[in-house]
Amino acid sequence: MFDWSAEIKTCEEDYYKWTQWLFLQLYKKGLAYRKQSLVNWCPSCETVLANEQAEGGVCERCG
Repeated sequence: MFDWSAEIKTCEEDYYKWTQWLFLQLYKKGLAYRKQSLVNWCPSCETVLANEQAEGGVCERCG
């Protein structure tokens, strides 16, 4: 059974404003940053895969 009175809607500003604020604090302190890195890319799915999703060099979604 679900308690729908405790539902959180991540699309509401009261929720996401805090995740954005927290990210900005991390960014200002140099704890969040952009850099180039090698990733597992699936050209069929057109998405980045976690190492666990690309074991053996094969995408677990499309094989």
